[in-house]
Amino acid sequence: MTVHNRKVEKFDIHQMTPTHWFKDPNSSSVWLSGYKMFRLTSQDFVLGPKIMDLENARAIMIYGRVSYLDNLAATPQPTSDGGYKFNTLEVEKTTPEGPYLVLILPFDKDGVAGSERITRDRISDIVGLLIAFNDQNMAFEHLFDYVINLDGKERSVIGDAITNPMGMPKPNLSSNQFLRIQNADQKIGSLDLPTQNRIRLSLRWFEAATYDDDIDAFLKYWIAIETLAMPDTTNIRTINELLSAVYGLSSEQVGETFHIGRLFNARGKIVHGGERFRVSVYLTEFMQAIYVDVLFKILGLQSEKRALALIQKEEFNLKNTLLQI
Repeated sequence: MTVHNRKVEKFDIHQMTPTHWFKDPNSSSVWLSGYKMFRLTSQDFVLGPKIMDLENARAIMIYGRVSYLDNLAATPQPTSDGGYKFNTLEVEKTTPEGPYLVLILPFDKDGVAGSERITRDRISDIVGLLIAFNDQNMAFEHLFDYVINLDGKERSVIGDAITNPMGMPKPNLSSNQFLRIQNADQKIGSLDLPTQNRIRLSLRWFEAATYDDDIDAFLKYWIAIETLAMPDTTNIRTINELLSAVYGLSSEQVGETFHIGRLFNARGKIVHGGERFRVSVYLTEFMQAIYVDVLFKILGLQSEKRALALIQKEEFNLKNTLLQI
């Protein structure tokens, strides 16, 4: 990253990285995360960049132009044959002149590889803290994430977490599918207003979970399920009853098959115990499937029984997965 500033004509990231972070900078790297700021002018930076050191992080606020690597270079683009490719054009970008926040965090340390998930979580922690004190204009819009090797030999663009599109089914564009979607939307609109609002709110949480991963996705899927299927209660019995109706199973069989109680306990460990553990892609896919099964039942649609289909996959052992968390 290069910053052009009115007080400092040009400086690079090596000048702005704390030297005590690394014993061997040549086998180390730093992660950069950049944000637009608003309501600030060049007069707020008459003495140059402002620097704030946090735990294992440095926040730099500047007024100028920032050169960076575009995150879109790390996102898949569809191809004419139904596959995908990565866009490597116009990777280098430069912002217009203005106020910017750049967070610098150590990534690879002295030859030990960094963790993308831990680093992203720490960045979210920091941005949340900054916004809590200074409101959203402190980090109004995210611009980029990328890693720079301190030996100067390589930069790695970091895109959002990517799910392989080839691992998901081809969208169904048939007239029958369109009709099913239209009927479902009309059904929601015909319900009493509190129920309608609850279902639409659950869909928004479901959408948010779909574009997230790990613990954040787990919690968002759980909120979507709870909003949809647990009105006026914190008892998972209502979810189990809906699954029992979908699959024609007894309550005991539902418990032994879908383990909703274990999901609920995992949610409690995160929310109330502050525990952090890796949530597998299979587990978030399972929660997505549970949501869809319950949604279809509530709307009176024929179930696709997605949750059971996922459980029956050879590579997925739900009980063992839950026992690990």
